[in-house]
Amino acid sequence: AGVFDLIHFTVLFSELRAALRAGVLDLIHFVVVFSELRAALRAGVLDLTHFVVVFSELRAVLRAGVLDLIHFTVIFSELRAALRAGVLDLIHFVVVFSELRAVFRAGVLDLIHSVVVFSELRAVLRAGVLDLIHFVVVFSELRAVLRAGVLDLIHFVVVFSELRAVLRAGVLDLIHFVVVFSELRAALRAGVLK
Repeated sequence: AGVFDLIHFTVLFSELRAALRAGVLDLIHFVVVFSELRAALRAGVLDLTHFVVVFSELRAVLRAGVLDLIHFTVIFSELRAALRAGVLDLIHFVVVFSELRAVFRAGVLDLIHSVVVFSELRAVLRAGVLDLIHFVVVFSELRAVLRAGVLDLIHFVVVFSELRAVLRAGVLDLIHFVVVFSELRAALRAGVLK
């Protein structure tokens, strides 16, 4: 289809074959993952350089034992959907994925919650409430709260949803959202609020 020339075909196939040999992918998944990624290339969502970068990122997560292959596919599909919808460009795709992966590795979120949180935040992006820069800022803010043990994941989602509802109603703009959230977090940390 003109997507691959012979050199790139060889590079890609070698990448995927290495994953097979390392026991990261079995043959069935090899075909599934290759088809997924090739579809992204054909749709013009990824060029070949980015394809290799993104695949390498995700494979590193697989190798570290953070994701199994099923979850690997789920997360990649989620992020690719955001790319296709024009919510994220490729650079931000990598940034956001790295952010979320850091949370996994720190043991703050398991895979299920990671998908929930990302979906929550992406909904805000799509609604035009947050742009990508603020998305990262807000996510980092909330993650700091999780790491400090102030909020568990359930409350994290509740608090974020509450504040987002206020944003959507036009009561707060993004700047005030961050200010108010920081205020509330300070109160939580001081033990004034539970």
